[in-house]
Amino acid sequence: MKIIPFIDACIKKKKIRFFIVGGINTLATYALFALLLYVNIHYLVANIVVYIAGILLGYIGNKLFTFKTKEKSKREFLRYSMVSIVCFLISNFNLYCLIDLLKVNKYFSGAISTIIIVVISWIGHSRFSFRKIPISTFIF
Repeated sequence: MKIIPFIDACIKKKKIRFFIVGGINTLATYALFALLLYVNIHYLVANIVVYIAGILLGYIGNKLFTFKTKEKSKREFLRYSMVSIVCFLISNFNLYCLIDLLKVNKYFSGAISTIIIVVISWIGHSRFSFRKIPISTFIF
């Protein structure tokens, strides 16, 4: 089996491209999260910083590589941001429950929350952020 045709076939699949972009984004933002925790930034503040960076990096990567949308609108970025904000709120809830209530390690809690958010993020971005939605369907 030749590796290059296999890689080409994988990259043609939208889910694979999403996980490539998401993997790069996740590694970058988790490294930032860990660094901020290391320098004693509160985990919720660290999560805010990480989500802002992640929204920008993820939007650019998903727009250009994953979904390859041509739309140049504030509406698309707004939809992307809305999904990301929902993920952010769920992530903060996860972190609070794991760290403060269940006393799970902060770094491990961040990893667990990330796994949950990847699934929610795929559903939201593939079905809402980058989907061609008639203007009359949504206000945004």
